[in-house]
Amino acid sequence: MVKINPIKTKAIAFFCSFLILISGFASTTIVMADTNGNSPSIVCIDTPISNYKLSDNKLNVSGWSLDKSGVKGVQVSVDSGAAQNATIGQLRTDVDKFYPGYTGGKNSGYSASLDVSSLSTGAHTVTVKSAGNDGTVTSQNVVIYKVPVGSKNMPQYVDIDTPSNGFNLATTGTLNVAGWSLNGYGVQKVQVYVDNGNETDATIGLSRADVDKVFPGYATGKSSGYTASVTLPTLSDGIHTIKVVSIGNDGSQAVGTVNIKKVSEQSMPGRVCIDTLQNNSKVSSNEVNVAGWSLNVTGVKGVQISVDNGTAQNATIGQSRADVDRFYQGYTGGKNSGYSANLDVSSLSTGAHTVKVTSTGNDGVVTSQNVVIYKVPSGSKNMPQHVDIDTPSNGFNLATTGTLDVTGWSLNGYGVQKVQVYVDNGNETDATIGLSRPDVDKVFPGYDTGKSSGYTASVTLPTLSDGIHTIKVVSIGNDGSQAVATVNIKKVSEANMPGIVCIDSPSYSQTKDKQIDVRGWALDINGVTRVQVSIDNGAMQDATIGQSRPDIPKVYQGYNNEANSGYSTKVDISKLSIGVHTITVVSTGKDGTTAKNTTQIYVLPQTASDLSSMVCIDTPGNDAFIKAQDNLVNVIGWSLNAFGVQKVQVYVDNIYNGDATTGITRTDVDKVYPGYVGGVNSGYNYTINISSFSYGAHQISVRSLGNDGKVTNQDIVIYKVYNDTNIASKLVSFLSFQDNLNMAEGQAVQLHNGDFHNNCVYFSSSVLRDIGINVPISMANTEHYVPFITSLGWTKDYDINNLYPGNICFTVSDGTGYPTHTFIFMGWVNPFDHTLAYVADNQDNKIHVRSMIDAPGIDATSFEFHN
Repeated sequence: MVKINPIKTKAIAFFCSFLILISGFASTTIVMADTNGNSPSIVCIDTPISNYKLSDNKLNVSGWSLDKSGVKGVQVSVDSGAAQNATIGQLRTDVDKFYPGYTGGKNSGYSASLDVSSLSTGAHTVTVKSAGNDGTVTSQNVVIYKVPVGSKNMPQYVDIDTPSNGFNLATTGTLNVAGWSLNGYGVQKVQVYVDNGNETDATIGLSRADVDKVFPGYATGKSSGYTASVTLPTLSDGIHTIKVVSIGNDGSQAVGTVNIKKVSEQSMPGRVCIDTLQNNSKVSSNEVNVAGWSLNVTGVKGVQISVDNGTAQNATIGQSRADVDRFYQGYTGGKNSGYSANLDVSSLSTGAHTVKVTSTGNDGVVTSQNVVIYKVPSGSKNMPQHVDIDTPSNGFNLATTGTLDVTGWSLNGYGVQKVQVYVDNGNETDATIGLSRPDVDKVFPGYDTGKSSGYTASVTLPTLSDGIHTIKVVSIGNDGSQAVATVNIKKVSEANMPGIVCIDSPSYSQTKDKQIDVRGWALDINGVTRVQVSIDNGAMQDATIGQSRPDIPKVYQGYNNEANSGYSTKVDISKLSIGVHTITVVSTGKDGTTAKNTTQIYVLPQTASDLSSMVCIDTPGNDAFIKAQDNLVNVIGWSLNAFGVQKVQVYVDNIYNGDATTGITRTDVDKVYPGYVGGVNSGYNYTINISSFSYGAHQISVRSLGNDGKVTNQDIVIYKVYNDTNIASKLVSFLSFQDNLNMAEGQAVQLHNGDFHNNCVYFSSSVLRDIGINVPISMANTEHYVPFITSLGWTKDYDINNLYPGNICFTVSDGTGYPTHTFIFMGWVNPFDHTLAYVADNQDNKIHVRSMIDAPGIDATSFEFHN
């Protein structure tokens, strides 16, 4: 018994697979080497390649064959028919270099020309058998397709005319399925399936001149029709699928499907449909046509139409509706199921009305359908809706009880029917509408009621607790549409109205001035007698009070003298040291109570500029690869603010992740950026767990909040990647240099014999060779490139959200089953919008932006490979 050496077996299988890859992925039979090192017999078909489409009457078969004892003869046959001797002994030094040591290796080529004029269109198997001088026989097969002379590669189509999608099937027995199918090489057969079974061959070649006009250029376009009378199996009530498969002479397939619904008679309810009036239709005329269709298994006796449950009007029935009968098969009178009536709606008021259509069957069963219509003024039109609340303002402080005046304006192109006011979604009050508002009409011209768009309501308030309450105004148009506006008010009782002091200026300012203006406003329920200002708890300085502040009463109601609550003073800061100083403002009420507020200023040297807030992420770097096995990412950096940093927050993909640890020593930062409060301890760190993150791009944002309220951020993008990403890293590193891009482009053009077009595979494979991956130099198209990359053990992924730099991408199919383009992904233009990417390919001599979705002249990305 011969023992097989597994190591040599793998080596031989690899080299043979390599040559087969180049010649078209044909199947081969190999006699393996034994443990004594004897070489196997090999036969390879170079031409034709697998799935070759042949329209000639001659078929040229060529390739090479090896046997340790020498090749005695090669025979070629089709479909296991009569074999023809091939001419052997042809020069093949390339084979001899790859497989040295075989007798006759330099002359291992063979060729034969076969007469295939008698072959039918469709699939055929070409077999090549090689006999060695020692009697060993080796064979290889390829499948080819005989196609008509003059045929060509064109898009495939198959369409189902009948039954239509959603067709209701009430009968059993047979179902007629008809349509058309096109294939550039001609259609061999069309098969019909019911729920993926019950196969029926359709009759093809039926006249379809209409299809030929829409899709010209197909040899069989005028005879592209098919029909099949399908004997139905026993079908349960419910959805079933009719599938039509068109098989071309080239073996390719096109598939069309429709869903039909099987219903038994007892499952055939009465039906009525209103076609001419859609729900929420707007009617401005005095007459409206109501038309549609009605079905009953015993036939329809009559159809009546009413408005708002008023007097019913008989509709005209029995009108032709063949479309309904096709969709709902089995109803009595289905082909004449239409009805129509003209309704007089001149007396209807503006606003909502219900139109009801009632159908009565011969069996007495009543079916109805309602639609709501809106009567609108004649000449009105669709324009944007608006509603606005002038008073109260948002944040208004309510100290009194009883009533609240709510005023504003509202616009609707069809006119405003009413305006309603709610307090906390209850306590509904109808507003008075139609008030003069010429100011609104000037800003929003063109509305019929623009000049009278105002409203007002005196709202009786319920008992309100102290706190926030919502005033909601709803404007309802004559067309039923609504516009909503809300404001929040704050109810405060006298006992809960403490003194308030606010500093408008300065507010955490940086200054070189010798004097600053301190101004703001102060409130006390009994009135303010005094406002004083101090710096760093030093001597108090009186401010001027009683200044006009008309904005304050809009927000704070119930205080004493809100409209004159302003204060201001000028403070000498010429003797203050450089750095941060605290300004304190104290307001004293007539009852002796005080209110206090503080702010800070930063006194700058006369030669210095403002100290800008800064935040920096030291690690990880932008576009860093984070391997899934690592799980944790340490975010480390520093943050500065002239007044000190309050906190540092970390966000991932714009979602808050947590607060960083701050106060970490960073003397290096303080040396470079001196003068900041807390500069010596400006460091931060934070750890992110990425175990639950999806693969691909994620944005890390670090937001630093200063004591002055200023927020500063920095964003970086990281990529969660698979654990083995060495090749992707090498690709990114290699393509980051312009010289390497130029070199790869030059290699691609050279491999394509100087042609600058259609070089995407040449470019991509050249880059892989440049980083050490042995790609055959004959690699020229995606048909062979995709299986080659698959053979490297890379992972194929159809989710572009998992992309990371260095992945090799492929676009959608060109109609032959193979991608139209390939490129190397280098990163997202926007990590939150995966429509544009930076890529490297033959279409530009630099890293450039490409759409990842369908765009003019660009095919969408279908899948990617990552290692």
